[in-house]
Amino acid sequence: MGYHVSAKVDYAVRATVSLATAQLLSAPGGGPRSRAEDLARDLAIPHRFLVNILSDLRRAGLVASQRGSQGGYLLARGAATVMVGDVVRAVDPELHTEERSKPLSQLWNRVSAAVDTILDGVSLADLVVAGASG
Repeated sequence: MGYHVSAKVDYAVRATVSLATAQLLSAPGGGPRSRAEDLARDLAIPHRFLVNILSDLRRAGLVASQRGSQGGYLLARGAATVMVGDVVRAVDPELHTEERSKPLSQLWNRVSAAVDTILDGVSLADLVVAGASG
């Protein structure tokens, strides 16, 4: 049995992992900014959809952006401090708030809490390291 996430959540995590990779590979005190066009192409994400996702992430304080010739997107915090759960909630805040039937609500609430615990225990830096080693 797998766990289904929306394309929006999948794209958001992939984009932030890409930004985390750029951050972790750069010199301290900065890092290259990634243009939305480049991220969309490299990650095979529709450009307009990615721009909307990046806007959600920016509003949540996870991503910063800068306009201009040296502009683009980068993580607003260190990759080790951004948890996957933060990214998921930024783009899909209602993922776990739907109404559930009474007989199963306790079970689904426990499943949701377990998923939240896992997502909140994995940072973007963890995913970068895992991707580099496997």
